[in-house]
Amino acid sequence: MTCPTSGADWPRSSQWGSVLQFLILTAARPGEARGATWDEIDLKALLWIFPGERMKGGKTHTVPLTSVTIKLLKSQPRLNEYAFPGPRTGKPVSDFAVSKVPKAMGHYVTAHGFRATFRTRAQEHIGYV
Repeated sequence: MTCPTSGADWPRSSQWGSVLQFLILTAARPGEARGATWDEIDLKALLWIFPGERMKGGKTHTVPLTSVTIKLLKSQPRLNEYAFPGPRTGKPVSDFAVSKVPKAMGHYVTAHGFRATFRTRAQEHIGYV
């Protein structure tokens, strides 16, 4: 798979690329996406439900999952409780690793910028506040 704008190879096989794809598809904050656990993900109901303790606003949050997101999740190894495990046992992929992916593909953007862009577009086009 290649990046639609630069033509660079998308590092889909790496946990770094997978978690970046996941946060783009779900409009999640990087820390929320990196910390996603298997017990929060319901593949049958197509939902990601994560507790308020992990949310900036403190409320439980439910995210509907698309077929592309489900396919991505099903491709992840179940090495520990995290959907995107890092190289250290029992830890998720690091924030630093996720931030490197766009730069490695020639894009100088931040992982959080995807969420900010999504929110701005949603506000402009459907009145989401």
